[in-house]
Amino acid sequence: MIGSDAESICPLTADSPDVKRLSALCLVFLVALAGCTGGGGGGTPTDTPMDDAPPGVSASGVDADALVTAHEDALANQSYTLLVDQQTSGGELTINTMAGSERIPAIIELSTGSADRETYITANGSYEIRRGSGEQITQQVDADASAVPTGGPYIRDVLEDAQFSAAGTVQRDGRTLHRLSAEQADLQREFENATVVSYDAELLVSDTGLVYNTTYQLTLEEDGTEETFSARIQLKDVDSTTVSEPSWLGLVNDDPDTTTRQVVNASLGTSITVSGNLDNVTTATVSNASELFYESAVVEPSRASPIVAMQTNRSISFESIEMEYDLSAVPDAEAEGLFVFVYYPAYGSLLPMETSFDPTNETVQATQIDPGITLNTTDGEQFTPTLDGQSGNFVFVTMHAQTYQDALEEQASEQQSN
Repeated sequence: MIGSDAESICPLTADSPDVKRLSALCLVFLVALAGCTGGGGGGTPTDTPMDDAPPGVSASGVDADALVTAHEDALANQSYTLLVDQQTSGGELTINTMAGSERIPAIIELSTGSADRETYITANGSYEIRRGSGEQITQQVDADASAVPTGGPYIRDVLEDAQFSAAGTVQRDGRTLHRLSAEQADLQREFENATVVSYDAELLVSDTGLVYNTTYQLTLEEDGTEETFSARIQLKDVDSTTVSEPSWLGLVNDDPDTTTRQVVNASLGTSITVSGNLDNVTTATVSNASELFYESAVVEPSRASPIVAMQTNRSISFESIEMEYDLSAVPDAEAEGLFVFVYYPAYGSLLPMETSFDPTNETVQATQIDPGITLNTTDGEQFTPTLDGQSGNFVFVTMHAQTYQDALEEQASEQQSN
């Protein structure tokens, strides 16, 4: 089972390039900008009371600790939706959180556009799916209500960066919200090698301390190059957010130590799903084997798909394969007669698999070698072949079974004649 950091926006730990890129973008506000050296401003101002001001807000400034505490306390027993959007020249990171009362259940969605992760946290267990680089991984994770973002740490980072002051009120969505603002002159943080070109930040806060909107933008110049970092945090649907079970939940294995991975090769119209130890399943690759395997007189007239190889140097459990088919490749063939066949060197021949077909999407799916098939060992003992627990090279192809059988019989007849 994989752990999940509390209130972290850097939760992906796999080593794929997209995940590394996502982790590189997972930097909280000014910490994301190289060269920042100074502590923030904010602090605890001398309290000069203001009428109807949010907790921690006074004529002297903003007490970050008091405001963040009030914000989190106000959310403690309410459902909510929290949207975080961070942008730099290097890319964009979004974090969308939907939380039930007391933060359970919750869904946390992170995305950079090329990789994403979704975590579903419940009182009885937590689960995640990761997507990127033509694959997806599902697994159980160690996470509880403490891992559900409230926005507090993000808000604190903004407040501690400058000296904020109250700037009147605004009307948003039928609410009167207090505006807290800071401009370039209020910025307290120092930068070793960069010059501040512009800075602007704003928070919109309710009387009770709920921070509904935070915007932040900083532009730095270093060696003639400008870099702009911006962030926005929005709190929505307080006490009216509904968290539904995600559609992918059924893909998660019941065993907390088992990871399920789907590898997709769009150019081959094939996806293969395997399960097992995380380190094992990540070794599986999918490639074109049409020029390497079975370009033969019996396979070529029978096949309705590319010939696909899956390689893995570690033991895995095979879950399923889905392949696109082209009926026009096999004259007079019907979709009902299509089967996925698999070749595994230890078994010595192409074996049919249990196959279902989807004529609407022109795909077939297979889950295991036909359980009615038995093979003989060198000692003459019979066994039922399986793909589970194996490693090495596996070759898959969708063929019209009757055409393949006819070709085999014709080949055998020719061999006897010779």
